[in-house]
Amino acid sequence: MEEAKIYIGNLAEFIENSRKLIKYGTRNIMIIYYRKKFYAMDNACYHHGGPLLNGDIEDFGGHLCIECPWHRYKIALDTGEGLYVSLELSSSGGKPKSTIRSKGCKQRVHKVSVDNQGEVYLIINLSGPSIESDRYATMEIANKEEPISTPFVHGKINNKYLNSTHNHEPSQDFHSRNPHSGFTRGQQFSNPILCSTKSHFDSSGFVKEEQWNRFGIERPRDSPKGEFMISCNQIKNVCENVCELFFVRHSGILEQIIRPGQYVELIIPATSTSDTSFLRYRKWTVCTVNTEDSLFSLIVKANTNYPSGASMWLHNYSLYTPLKVQSFGGNCTLIDHLPRICALQGRVLWLTAGIGITNAYAAIFSSFLSTDPAIQTIQYLHIVHLHVDRWTKCIPKLNNFVLHGCSGHREINEAGHKRLTFKAFLTQQSEPAATDNKEWETCITYGRRMHTGDVEEAVKREFLRARGFLVYICGPLQFINNFSEALLAMGVSEPDIITDSI
Repeated sequence: MEEAKIYIGNLAEFIENSRKLIKYGTRNIMIIYYRKKFYAMDNACYHHGGPLLNGDIEDFGGHLCIECPWHRYKIALDTGEGLYVSLELSSSGGKPKSTIRSKGCKQRVHKVSVDNQGEVYLIINLSGPSIESDRYATMEIANKEEPISTPFVHGKINNKYLNSTHNHEPSQDFHSRNPHSGFTRGQQFSNPILCSTKSHFDSSGFVKEEQWNRFGIERPRDSPKGEFMISCNQIKNVCENVCELFFVRHSGILEQIIRPGQYVELIIPATSTSDTSFLRYRKWTVCTVNTEDSLFSLIVKANTNYPSGASMWLHNYSLYTPLKVQSFGGNCTLIDHLPRICALQGRVLWLTAGIGITNAYAAIFSSFLSTDPAIQTIQYLHIVHLHVDRWTKCIPKLNNFVLHGCSGHREINEAGHKRLTFKAFLTQQSEPAATDNKEWETCITYGRRMHTGDVEEAVKREFLRARGFLVYICGPLQFINNFSEALLAMGVSEPDIITDSI
C-alpha cells in the first residue's frame, strides 16, 4: 500500500500537550504534540477500543506512554508497545524487584513530518503485518468520534469530544443493592478504577477514602486497602441443587474487565470452628456480567454429599458476606479466540458434561446477546453444543439452550448471523418426565451416554464438508481426555482444542 500524506495544520497551532483527531476512512488517528515532538497512533486502544485521545501521558520507566482512560493500559507513544510492570522474584528470597516489560507492538503508530515552512503532515502507511489494534481501527463503533479540526490542550477545555459517552467503558458499570449503602436498588455508579480523573487516587494508587464515600460506599475497617472484595446480594434457584448467585462490589479496586466464561477465584472461610484460620481457594465460572443489578453472577452446584464443601458454603452462607477475590482468569471464552473463530468462518463445537455446561452458557449467550464491537466482527457464528447429564432436572438453564437451539439463525449484524444447535444426552433418564417441557424432547437423547460417533455425526451434519472448527471441552477430567483423543483422531489439530476441567 502506498503512503497517504494528510495536512494537519501549521506548527504554530500546536502548544504543549495539544491534540488533534484525524479521520482516515473508518480509522480515527490521534496526533499529540508533547515536549516539542509529534506522536501519532490509532485512537482506538488495542485492548478494548478505548479512546486514547482522552488518555493521560506519563513517564513509565523512562518511556513516554499514553494511558487508556478505560482500563489504564499503558502504550509507548513512539513505538506502540504495550508496557506493564513485572515482579521478579529473587532466588535468595529477598524483596521482589519491579521491572518494566514490553508485550510487543500492540498499537499502530504513524509518522508526522514538519516541512521548512512549519506545515505539519500525517503520513499513513498500513502495509506490513497486522497489529492488534487494527481490529478496532476498522470498526465504526470504535471510531464514532468526529474529527477535531482545531488542536486542543488535554484537560484544559470542556469540549464535546472529552464529554462524549465513548470516554466511558460501556460494559462495566457497577450496581449496588447493599442494604448498608446509601444507594437503592437499580441505582448505578461507575467504577472508580476506570475513571480518568487521577485525583480519585492517592499516592499509592488506591481510591481515596472520600471518593468511596462519594460513590455511597464505606471501606470496611477490617479489610486492607487494595483487596478487591465482593458480597452476594441475591440467590436464585436454577435447578436441582444448583443456584445462581449474584455479586456486587463490597470494597477495593477492580483492576480488569470481567468477561463471561472466565473463572473467578474466591477465598472461602473454613466451616470448622476448630481451625478458623484455614482458608479455601476455589474457582467458579463467571456466567453473566452486569445483570440483575450485579457485577457478575456464578452458577454453583452444591455437593450435598460434602456438607462442609465450598459450594455448600456459598449456597448457605454467602448472602451479604464479604469475600475476597483472589483472581480472575482463564480463556474459555469466544472473545479470547476470536481471530481463530473468524478464520474458521465461525464454526465452534462445545462438548460439556455436568456443571461444565456453565462454561458454555456463559460464553455462548454473552456472545449471542453481546454488543461488544469485537463480536460484531464475526460474519457468521455457528455453534454446535453437545451435553451429557443424568436427568433434565440437573441441567442448568436448559430452557435457554432449547429456545436458542431450536430458533434457527439469529442476526449478528447487517452482514451475518449466529446459530446454535443443542443436543443433550441423559444417562439416568430413559424417557421424558411428567414435568418436562414438550419442546425439550427434540433436543434430548434418553437413556445413554454421548459417544464419539455422536460427535462425528453432528459435525458432519452441521458443518457439512467445511474444513476445521474450534472445540471447547468442559467437564470431568476423564470426559475431557476421552473426547480430546477422539477429536485428535478425527483430524482436529491440538491447538484447536480448548479444555476446562471441573
